[in-house]
Formats: sequence, structure tokens, C-alpha cells
Amino acid sequence: MLEFLTMRKLTVYLYPLLLLCLAPTFNAQDAPRMPLVRLTADAAHQLNRDSLASYSATYFDEAAWRSGLTDSIFGPLLHAQDPAPGRSAACILSPEFNDAICLFFQDSTPYGYLTLEVKPGLDFTAAGAKAAYAPVTPTIIGTHSFTYQFEAGNISLDDGTALTSYLVVKESKL
Repeated sequence: MLEFLTMRKLTVYLYPLLLLCLAPTFNAQDAPRMPLVRLTADAAHQLNRDSLASYSATYFDEAAWRSGLTDSIFGPLLHAQDPAPGRSAACILSPEFNDAICLFFQDSTPYGYLTLEVKPGLDFTAAGAKAAYAPVTPTIIGTHSFTYQFEAGNISLDDGTALTSYLVVKESKL
């Protein structure tokens, strides 16, 4: 009986520690990205997306943009804008890869966006992305009415470039 109590106590004290160790962690490179990813998620809600649960967000900094341009999924979306110094983008995609919202940044300031939806099984096109592009307006980025819980994971672009992707695991209205 004494052994059981000891094991139970150990379980009670060690289980939360184990969960903490297994919880997704964000590294230092995620810190400047997360506000831009969250802003993109807020913009998606302003653009009439009811829920972003299970959507994934990927951030493209200036260095990753070139690799993103050649990717079969993100390439057409990033082709809506030309790469430039200080330019970045955050794209949020549905689990089926048929619904995308991208917010484009110049030196961390949003300046344009696109929202594009295709039938399941069809691919995004550069022409469709360019036609969907529009300048940012205050109504798109002005309201922060949700909080998000993201889980970080890794994705690999077609050329093998590894990027961090952020899965929306929970969202709550403020």
C-alpha cells in the first residue's frame, strides 16, 4: 500500500511537469512572427471566416519568400506581390488547402491582403491570387475580437526548405 501511495504522489506531481515538457514550444524566432500571424487571423475573421479552427498559418520572411514562390501551394499566393527588402507575408490555409487568406507586410506594417477560395481538389493560381489582391483597409486590421491558441509544427516546402507552421487549435471570442 505504501508503494502505491508513493507512485500515486509521484504521478500527481510529475504528470503536470510531463505535460509542460510535451507542450508545443515557440522558439525565439517565433516571437516577432506571432503578432503578424495573429493579425492575419484577425483579418481572416474580418473577411467573414466564421472559424479558423484547424487552419494553419505560415509566415514567410524576406529569406523564405523566394523558396515560397516555387512551392506548389504557397507559390501562387506569394506571386500576388513581388519580393522586396523588408517584405513578408503570413498565409492562413484551410486543412483542405482550398481556402487561403494572406496578409502582406512591409517592415511589419500590413499593406495588402488576398482571400482566395477554390473548389476542393483544385489548386490556387497566380492569376487568381493577383486578381484577389487588394490594399489593406482599417476595417480589415482594426478589430481584434478573438484570441487564438496556436500549436507550432514544421512544414517542408517543395524545395525542401523547412518552415514553422502554426495550427489554430483553439479560438475564443473576446
